[in-house]
Amino acid sequence: MKNPIKSITKKEWGILICSILIIGISNLVTGNVNMLMLLAAWIGVNSLVLAAKGNVWAQILMVVFSILYAVISWTFRYWGEMITYLGMTLPMAVCSTITWLKNPSENGKDLVLIVLWILASFESPDYIPVVINFAIFLLNDMYGFLCWRKRELSVS
Repeated sequence: MKNPIKSITKKEWGILICSILIIGISNLVTGNVNMLMLLAAWIGVNSLVLAAKGNVWAQILMVVFSILYAVISWTFRYWGEMITYLGMTLPMAVCSTITWLKNPSENGKDLVLIVLWILASFESPDYIPVVINFAIFLLNDMYGFLCWRKRELSVS
């Protein structure tokens, strides 16, 4: 496996650094830094940038993110989210990722998660960073889709 850091472009470094900073700041603003949420978000963002490049490390990081996010979902009793993300760690997750990349309407799931965690944030502002996280994921997912679409067009 190649070193994933060597392949990241300046534009992607910008996306990654901005994403990490926004997530970090959103955690600080709530006044209660949750290291599990912070770590999960940073791992997730890195995974999405690497997925846009087609790097295998993206899948490894997404498995780690999925496990951490399942724990976060469990703390708010979002059982369906917990089961969904733990299910994403199964071997079939690779197939679902390929399907997701071919189907941009799947990005709608980020919008659903944003609304879901906004509702949780009404109960506890500690979940505001999760809302920010999924908003950033939506932007990074769109970047990844554009990268894969560009690859697809260059092959045809």
